Amino acid sequence: MSLLATVAIAQKSKDTAVVYFENNQAKLSKKAQSSLDSFAKEVLSAKTRYSINLSGYCDATGSNSYNKKLSSQRNLAVKTYLMSKGLRSFWPPQSFGKTRPCNANRTEAERQANRRVEITADYPLRYYETHADTMRQFNAYLDTAKPGTHLILPGINFYPGLHRLLPRCLPIADSLVSILKKKPNLKVRIEGHVCCTDNGMDGEDNETITYDLSIHRAEAVYQYLVLHGIDPHRLSYMGRAGKHHLVDPEITDADKEKNRRVEVVVISR
Repeated sequence: MSLLATVAIAQKSKDTAVVYFENNQAKLSKKAQSSLDSFAKEVLSAKTRYSINLSGYCDATGSNSYNKKLSSQRNLAVKTYLMSKGLRSFWPPQSFGKTRPCNANRTEAERQANRRVEITADYPLRYYETHADTMRQFNAYLDTAKPGTHLILPGINFYPGLHRLLPRCLPIADSLVSILKKKPNLKVRIEGHVCCTDNGMDGEDNETITYDLSIHRAEAVYQYLVLHGIDPHRLSYMGRAGKHHLVDPEITDADKEKNRRVEVVVISR
């Protein structure tokens, strides 16, 4: 194997943009459209695979339910506009309403800063044969695995406390897409696991502020597969919290990493 099989190509990892809205509005201003035009041009000029994350926010005026809906409408306005500019690969948007203010909402200027959608385009680092060899082994196991077999999806990891895949993991997710497309009768369940909790509890998801991180991480892999063409009827997902550790007690960082994993369970073939 050549030296290139152990390193990644140097490249930028992301592009970002923020657009702002008028009070109680989800309509894009001319200034916001101009910002999105520049963002879309930058993403498309990279000429590489990308994945778009949208996070919508509101100021403190109004009820939680109203602002949750309004932030969702703002996300939709941004997504629709970016799609009109040729962008296609989107994660499910995150609509936070007024629960994640970036300031105290004391002045109109502060409230304006909270009426926003944050946009991020993540670019996966392109790894060579190291990942391909790992997924070939995973594929070989999957070829003979009987229903009920659990296989650890190698190399899948997330931002700490979040359910968003690290960009460097996207090539592995792509390999799983390719494997499932070549096995059209295979049905699988995606299971998420977390480390570092007491009594088998689940971890806190810092995006949703709920204690179901293992479920959301499994769902993130599920959504990625569906987004890239796998029939959702072939898939399901669930969270296992911290109930099934591979290493116990967790002493080292390596122990924790082994427990913080995603498994693919064969349902039928």
